[in-house]
Amino acid sequence: MQQNRSLYQIADKTGADIVRGSFRDFNGNIPKGWGADFNVPTNCGTIVLDQFLSSNISFVVWSSIYRLDFINSNHIRFTPEMILTLDRDFTIRAYMLAKLVATSPEPNYAYRINRPGSILTTINVQKKSYHNLLVC
Repeated sequence: MQQNRSLYQIADKTGADIVRGSFRDFNGNIPKGWGADFNVPTNCGTIVLDQFLSSNISFVVWSSIYRLDFINSNHIRFTPEMILTLDRDFTIRAYMLAKLVATSPEPNYAYRINRPGSILTTINVQKKSYHNLLVC
């Protein structure tokens, strides 16, 4: 049985700028319509971002940890103009600048969808992602 490593342990071992985990809802299921698992080989951010987009993976900032000096040295911040799509805007910019991104196949997060009609549950993830690439 493989031990569930924390995102911090993966970051420490790999030196990655970003470590993305997987997530489930509180019942242990992948939320309907979401690509919650993201397990690809450690690579540069642009390559991982391409795999991210082609696999219809959900753009959520909370499923990852980010190295603080990476965020600060690249001046990556949430932009108020992108209020409806803060996660995707931030995530795309971070991945485009990351020298190294690592992932974890184990579910590291439990997520609760409180509003079934929210933007995250009503629009196709990949459509939202490509739209934000054009906006950025």
